[in-house]
Amino acid sequence: GRSAAAPIARFANTIRRMLDRGAESLNRTERPLFLGMVIGDDRGQSATTADDFRAAGLGHLLVVSGQNVAFVLAVAMPVVGRFRPAGRALALFLILGLFAMLTRFEPSVLRATAMAGVGIGSAALGRPVNGRAALSWACAGLLLVDPFLVRLVAFQLSASATAGIVWLAQPLADRLPGPSWLRVPLSTTAAAQLAVSPVLVSIFGPLPLASLPANLLAGPASGAVMIWGRSEEHTSELQSH
Repeated sequence: GRSAAAPIARFANTIRRMLDRGAESLNRTERPLFLGMVIGDDRGQSATTADDFRAAGLGHLLVVSGQNVAFVLAVAMPVVGRFRPAGRALALFLILGLFAMLTRFEPSVLRATAMAGVGIGSAALGRPVNGRAALSWACAGLLLVDPFLVRLVAFQLSASATAGIVWLAQPLADRLPGPSWLRVPLSTTAAAQLAVSPVLVSIFGPLPLASLPANLLAGPASGAVMIWGRSEEHTSELQSH
């Protein structure tokens, strides 16, 4: 158990240090934001910055999220996609576990990795499931292992946002006018915002009116930061050899 996990933990810590070194060129405000978005290290973020992001409805961007998991899998697929189904599933499971360890098992990452694991496992068994079933099985499994997750705001927000997307995004997109390139991101953002609103209002108070357009515009920008984080990781690794 513990002895077998030690090399993986050391490898995860090595990657964290590489990313930290790669962010040294950023200033004292940007560096904590970058590390929070890429690996969930929000220790250096100021209270003022956190308040500004929450006031714009963008508080979720300050920490690592399920979106990071999607980027990690997207980067891995060109390589593991060449494997046979069983080998591909095993490799993806290992990558998901490593990323969860790298981010110190953040609640949103746990939700995303568990959901991705359900999808990968069911596909490998020849019985793929949709997003609703994957989310349900993932949350049920995580809460069986650690029932106290349900009390964590980060887990509540992550599960709620995903539930909104898998249940509401498509019906909203079908009812909105305009081209699909606009309807799909707009309906996805609106569905997630609607689903997390009860949690946000109960904890942080009224939601800002700018929340929906701010999240819609922030998506591409946050994706670019995460991609840069992956490139910084590879650059630091090459420099260390």
